[in-house]
Amino acid sequence: MAKSKTIKPSYHNEIPPDWEIKELNKLGVFSKGKGILKEQVIESGLPCIRYGEIYTTHDFVVKEFKSFINEEVAKESQPIKKGDILFAGSGETLEEIGKAVAYTGNEKAYAGGDVIILSTNGDSHAEFLSFVLETDFVRRQKRRLGQGHSVVHIYPRDLATLKIPLPPLKERQAIADLLHLMDNAIIKKNLLIEKKLLQKKWLMQKYLSETLNEENKQLRTAKLSEFTKKVKGKVYKASEDKSGFPCITATSFDSNYTEFTNTKDAVKCEYNDVLILWDGENAGAVTTGHAGVIGSTVAKLILNDSLDNHFITFHLQYYNQKLRAIREGSGVPHMPGDFEDWYHFKIPSKEKQNEITIVLCNAEKEIQILKAQTEKLKEKKKGIMQQLLTGKKRLTL
Repeated sequence: MAKSKTIKPSYHNEIPPDWEIKELNKLGVFSKGKGILKEQVIESGLPCIRYGEIYTTHDFVVKEFKSFINEEVAKESQPIKKGDILFAGSGETLEEIGKAVAYTGNEKAYAGGDVIILSTNGDSHAEFLSFVLETDFVRRQKRRLGQGHSVVHIYPRDLATLKIPLPPLKERQAIADLLHLMDNAIIKKNLLIEKKLLQKKWLMQKYLSETLNEENKQLRTAKLSEFTKKVKGKVYKASEDKSGFPCITATSFDSNYTEFTNTKDAVKCEYNDVLILWDGENAGAVTTGHAGVIGSTVAKLILNDSLDNHFITFHLQYYNQKLRAIREGSGVPHMPGDFEDWYHFKIPSKEKQNEITIVLCNAEKEIQILKAQTEKLKEKKKGIMQQLLTGKKRLTL
């Protein structure tokens, strides 16, 4: 890649002199999706895309469809074709509004309501546009155009005004090809993660179900409350910087910490503490903690010496469906107060627990390494996107 020497201004950026700036309305024709209610989606039939799937299922390019409709529903829906750009017309935040994906397949498909469609001209290169539409300098424009509070909307008339920097056609193709290769590398990593997750699930079944229930019928069935004390988290005051203890909450339960606190009476947890998400949509989720504090939606289990922390964490994860089945509350679900008395399990010796823990921890470590590698690939791709799609660096053609 060569550094660019340019000087043509474009929406707070500078682009090469042989690039041009165009509004989206010069690159195609806008239309809107329609119909396709949740209850109309079936397991097989004619492929379709609903606006929520643009956020949850697709990145940059629609590689495969997850939803399908029958021919009657299709008659009332909007068809899409190869080269169309699909935008999410609604979202919960300004940050995500107007996310775009390209449809590059040949199969006839359909778009539901709140999907905005840009049917591109033949030389626009839809895949390239899908990448450039998700760069920081275009997302800033979309945030400025988003309307609403609890639900944010963006409309075709707004998207039509987005200014897009466009390199020569051959360069667009080369950039799209490079980013496509990086996407494929990320996909391969994700497929490997899925394979390792299935392997871990098989190991959990083998060691936490078959071994304990069949080979060790003499094992005593015990209540979790015999071995543990539950401590609920508290409300804390977040610090303005990243000083103090990282906070584990419903939103950061199994991911990077985003808040920190210096609250002195906050409930602290240590590395390997067993944590349960007590309240919220995912109540019943279980993980091991790191040094930090737990918020009011999280509880930790303090175990006695008879139980290995990782063993009981894996056990609770394996039987997570049982945990979710006992959640209470008509609105926001929460775990019942007598959860520890309700949860029964066969308790093997500490040596057997350690043996099981070693196998499952090794499987978990492989998954975490792959996830970290995938995140690095995503960050690398994001950096390359910002360089190539603004012309700061250029490919040697």
